[in-house]
Amino acid sequence: MSADPTVAPPEPPAPDPGAEALPESPYRNLWVPLLVVPALIGIVLVVVFVLFGAVTGRESSAEDNLSRMISGGKNERRQASFSLVQQIVERQAALDRGEPVPHDIGPSFAHRLVGAYDACNQADADQYEQAFLYARVLLELGEAGSVERLFALAEAPDSADPEGFVRFNLLSSFGAWAERFEPAQRETANALLIRFLDHPDPGLVRAAAMSLQRYPADGSRGALRGLLGSSELDLRGQAAISLSHLADASGEGVLREMLDPQAYALAHQAQPQKFARAADVSMSRRKALEALLRLGKPEYRSLVEQLAREESDIELREAALRALAQAEGS
Repeated sequence: MSADPTVAPPEPPAPDPGAEALPESPYRNLWVPLLVVPALIGIVLVVVFVLFGAVTGRESSAEDNLSRMISGGKNERRQASFSLVQQIVERQAALDRGEPVPHDIGPSFAHRLVGAYDACNQADADQYEQAFLYARVLLELGEAGSVERLFALAEAPDSADPEGFVRFNLLSSFGAWAERFEPAQRETANALLIRFLDHPDPGLVRAAAMSLQRYPADGSRGALRGLLGSSELDLRGQAAISLSHLADASGEGVLREMLDPQAYALAHQAQPQKFARAADVSMSRRKALEALLRLGKPEYRSLVEQLAREESDIELREAALRALAQAEGS
């Protein structure tokens, strides 16, 4: 279908045939969950564990998880870190409700973690990841300096994180953590995310662009506008969606392009690992519609009516029908 007869989507920028090939990051295909900011603490870690090592079903004590983090193998450390973060979150929730506190965490806990973090040689890729896991848990414990440790890890050279595991998690999580940061920390995170929009790894660019939707600053908007000219549909699409969260309509043309199934066919033809599943295309089109509606322009009604009347994607048609019903009720 044509997205809208009154506004033609922009022509996708042509790739530069002389450009140097970008490194193939294992996180290049995680564009679908990055369309919106993760809502739950640790959700990005869950995504990574599903892909790179299943989370154990064994229930361990907090002390056991800490010991596994310090002395276990790579996957065991990741799993123990996730389990421990969940335990800390559950413990805090029980405290907030005035209920009995689960998962005993002694006063030496944070001290042990800080010592383990400080002992890591962050120039070594394996120990760099260990340092990230320690800092991640320290953040949930509310330990002083934990946010600054995470910022320092994000600034590490590519050689310390050759697969992008740590920085992918960090950049994705900075959006979810935005409301927890103090004003000065928000400024630091905002500037760091903007710098990553120029990184050669598209996976890290997507993560940074996604998180910037939670940082309503002029610098964020300007940097995301610059990404609208990307030759990759998922990159310019993520920028347009994030801009819609910042009440910026600069990505309107890209959002309309994202409603057109042909745009995904062309993107898949250029890079077969992208948009290979109909479900991925459908999700992306729905997010584009949500982003357009978020901008609140009255002229979008004709587009929504067209989708509700003609669209063959049932989920997208239902989304359009819901939008019309909501508009009628408001």
